[in-house]
Parts: sequence; structure tokens; C-alpha cells
Amino acid sequence: MVTNNRLILGVITKTASVRVDSVVDFAYGSEILINHMDSVCKQPPLDGDEVARRAEKLLGSVTYSLLWYNCEHYVMYCRYGMAVSYQTYQNRERQRRERVRERERERERERREREREEREREKERRERRGERERRERDIERERGGEGEKGERERERKREKRRREERERRGKGKRGKRREKREREKERE
Repeated sequence: MVTNNRLILGVITKTASVRVDSVVDFAYGSEILINHMDSVCKQPPLDGDEVARRAEKLLGSVTYSLLWYNCEHYVMYCRYGMAVSYQTYQNRERQRRERVRERERERERERREREREEREREKERRERRGERERRERDIERERGGEGEKGERERERKREKRRREERERRGKGKRGKRREKREREKERE
């Protein structure tokens, strides 16, 4: 019979004992469920004599690990010739899938963080560009207008001042030509 104390001691000391018990002693008053692993296991079951020989070969103390070599591993080795535990395999597989999902979630978080940072950088670039454009517009306004429109406005004002100056001086064609040359020099 397997008691909780024996199970706990086996886990702590990493050893277990294999012994021969009757079915009644093994069940210790509990119902026995028959596990039909034949439909799950890929290997065909060994014949009864080979199963008994393998079980007798392992009588006494054996290494024990709850995950890597427990009673299910022992039974699978005796019956099918391979020491696997579907319970622990399923648990390890579930843990592996969870680790994969966690890595995917982490990658997704990192991707979102990179996208957020890129949006913030783009916003800062737009703000700097907008600030630069505002400064340029302010400079243009101070000069008398914006862009070509401002240049035309400035040219119109200059022309108006020249006309007024000519009228004040009373110059004829010669004065107009000289003034035209002066204007061209100003543009250069």
C-alpha cells in the first residue's frame, strides 16, 4: 500500500521502492480503475511474461522524480517498453505552450511600444516642423507679407515710393532711366 508518508518521502529523497503487493493491498479498500493506455500509446503492449520480467527486474529501490520518473513512467516501461508519463507530458506541453504564448504576448507588447514611440517621435518632428514654419511665417510678416504675395506687396510699395519721389523731383525720361537702373541694382 502507498501512503502519503511514503509518497512524500519518495519525493524528498528522490528514491522509491518497488515491491510485490496483492491487488487488495494495493487498492487499500479503494476502487481500482483500469487505464486503457493501449488506445493512446503508439507502441503495442508487450506480452504478460515480458511485463512481469521487467517489473521484477526493477524490484527494490529506484530513482524517483515526480516529473521525470514516477509510477506512471514505471508502468509504461514495464507494459510498453518506454518510460513516459502522459500526465507529465501533457503538463510539460501545456507549460511549453504557455511559454510560447507569453513570448508572443511580450513581442506584441514590444511591437506596440515601438509603434507608440514612433508615433511620439513623428509628433515631435511635426511639432518642430510646425514651429519652424511658424517662425518663417513670422519673419515673412515682419518683412511685409508672406512668400511671393509679400514680395509683390513690397515691390508695389517700392514702386509707389519711387513714383512719389519722381513727382516730387519732377524728373523726365532721363530720370526714369536712371531710376530703372537703380531698381535693377537693388534687385541684384
